[in-house]
Amino acid sequence: MEVLFGADTVAVRDSGNPDGPMLAFSRDSWQSFLDAVKSGDLDLIAQRGDRVSADA
Repeated sequence: MEVLFGADTVAVRDSGNPDGPMLAFSRDSWQSFLDAVKSGDLDLIAQRGDRVSADA
């Protein structure tokens, strides 16, 4: 994953597919996403209720 910080936006793309699509977010939206990741709000929930990290 590659992230480019522009003046008003943050662009994200798959570094393994540089000619593929790119997503663009406002800086506020990107910060909200990072805050949610850091707080664990986006962690996967296993069926038994335990939190599982996204890389598991």
